[in-house]
Amino acid sequence: MRSILALAALPLVLVVQEPKPDETVAKRFTRGDFVVEGLGVCAIGESEVSCWDMDGRRSPSLTEQIRAGLLGRGNNDMSFRFGKKNRYLVVRRSASQPSASYQVNGQYSNNFSFDYSSNGPVVELLRLSADSADTEATVTAMIHGLEPGRTIDLPLRVGERVQFEGSEFEVGPSEEIKVGPAPAQPNVPPRWGKQWRIYLGQGEANRYGNFNLVPVGADNKPIIYVDKKGDPVSAVEFLRAMPKPDAARNSAVNFGRWYPGMPVDPNAKYQEVRLLMNSEQTVRGATTVVSNVNPRYIRALRFSATPTRRVAITGFPLDPRG
Repeated sequence: MRSILALAALPLVLVVQEPKPDETVAKRFTRGDFVVEGLGVCAIGESEVSCWDMDGRRSPSLTEQIRAGLLGRGNNDMSFRFGKKNRYLVVRRSASQPSASYQVNGQYSNNFSFDYSSNGPVVELLRLSADSADTEATVTAMIHGLEPGRTIDLPLRVGERVQFEGSEFEVGPSEEIKVGPAPAQPNVPPRWGKQWRIYLGQGEANRYGNFNLVPVGADNKPIIYVDKKGDPVSAVEFLRAMPKPDAARNSAVNFGRWYPGMPVDPNAKYQEVRLLMNSEQTVRGATTVVSNVNPRYIRALRFSATPTRRVAITGFPLDPRG
């Protein structure tokens, strides 16, 4: 099993066999006040929209809602596959949060949303090109943040182990990466400061998971900024060292160009922490973490994850009934 490259500030994705749904429901999923439900199915042509509800009954109200939504969006890509039953499954989420992504019949779907507000319901169309013999479809909703997140620390001592998101990780040795000056390349920032390599044993993952990975200092807080030697610095020190916009351009828009994650001026005094997993050689059962933080300041690597609940919603009729 090989994972893909990830930044500390972004989810690391363990790519393994797609798991089975956590639960299967007919037409509607409810958890407290949060609802994900099928509204129906639509056939959309060059100038016509025809929709039916989850019982297969023609629905003029849903047809008008989808037509109005499409007209309001302007240019829409409603492409279809010749010889297939081209349909749009209509799904409504009761609130924009928790967020969700979707698969249709086990495949990620091209979809777009309308009737969207920051707090209110979200209506989405999920594209499906089915075989002519297919009569129903299933939507799998991957709901992110429905359940409380999980966090666990892996002490940065050789031999320490932790189980997280279906994988076991074991700390190996650390070493400074010795590199010479990199040749100048267009649009590529020069190397900045020291870097270290941390070896991790990595057991086989048995499920699909997303997690963040950050270094934690002796004060049990994430290390966010470092100098060129890899020593942690405070947020105040980092802010004071940032370039200052002149008074004529001192606006939120201009000041926003200096944000964590941007390429740093090679002459900059400090830099945000960068933690890269699987950015070098990765073999079955082991990987590396490359960091610009001196490991002697890292008490632990903190794994955190927002669980994803997979819910299969069945019963989308691909043709009207009667």
